[in-house]
Amino acid sequence: MAKFCTQCGRRLEEGEVCNCTQQEQSAAQKQSTTQNQSAAAPGAAGWQQSGDQHQSSAYTNYQGGQQSQSAGPRQQSQGTNYQQYGQPQYNQGVGGNQQYNQGMNSGQQYRQGMNNGQQYRQGMNNGQQSQWAGMNSQQMKQMGAQAMAGAQNMFREVLPILKRPVTETRRIAAGNSPLVGLELIGLKALVILIIVLIAASRISGAANGLIQMPYFKLVILVLLLTLGVDALEAVLLNVFAGMFKGSANINAMFCVVGSRALYDGIIAIVAGILAPFFLTGSVFVLVFGSLILPYVQYGAYRAVAQGDDDRRVYAFFLVKVISSLVLYIILYMMAADMLTSMLGSAMSGFGSGLGSGFGSYY
Repeated sequence: MAKFCTQCGRRLEEGEVCNCTQQEQSAAQKQSTTQNQSAAAPGAAGWQQSGDQHQSSAYTNYQGGQQSQSAGPRQQSQGTNYQQYGQPQYNQGVGGNQQYNQGMNSGQQYRQGMNNGQQYRQGMNNGQQSQWAGMNSQQMKQMGAQAMAGAQNMFREVLPILKRPVTETRRIAAGNSPLVGLELIGLKALVILIIVLIAASRISGAANGLIQMPYFKLVILVLLLTLGVDALEAVLLNVFAGMFKGSANINAMFCVVGSRALYDGIIAIVAGILAPFFLTGSVFVLVFGSLILPYVQYGAYRAVAQGDDDRRVYAFFLVKVISSLVLYIILYMMAADMLTSMLGSAMSGFGSGLGSGFGSYY
């Protein structure tokens, strides 16, 4: 009957004893010897193949242990570094968030301040506009009140001047203010302008639109013949009074011209009322006024201007001649041009009307 080793399972011959136990003991001794030699001299040569295998496995185990040992300190150092450096960085991040939040709050406060500044400026602008509007309204009221007071004062002076032209002119001139004289000159210009515009409108309507009225030129012409000539005459009276060894005041000269302008306006109103019904009577009033008014004006001039009587006559005469020449030049330069344009438009309109009439007839 065959026998087998109880340790390694090898088949034994009759009476044979297995030496597997001894071989294992000798292999263990050789392995321990090899480990001692590698620890004493790692670079020694002459290893056997089995010894190399055992040494390689042992070296692998050694490296794993070293890696485990080095990994442990690294992990410990990383934890230490985290504790040393991570905590300040974390604190720095928290501080950055706090600064960011503070910056956001500051930005909101800045925008809120800008909005408040805009509202403040808008309020200031509204306040200034309200203030200017209030000041303008007050100024308009004051100007209106002054204009009404001046108009009332002017109309209060009308009747006394008509009754006593020389005495009242002297009294007004003594106040050393040209206001009343300027108001009377302006009133005359307004009256004549209204009359001229009404007459031009009636003429244009009677011509069935054949005559194109130059209204703008009419307004300029009337203002030059009234305001312009009267202001020039007041200046000339003051200048020639001094040239003829007399003395006068420009404010007083405006009062003298204003007194005459009051009569001019009244005569223009009468002539304008008579013109549609009695054209001859209107012309008579205008001629009579142009003859009589210089005497009235000369009486007021003598009462105001100081100097020799004979010289004042010549001064007044020269002023009237110069004023008449200026009046004639203005009429010649502007009125002639307007009459030419009016006649040209009338002739062109009449010709076109005749052409359309003949065309429709044939």
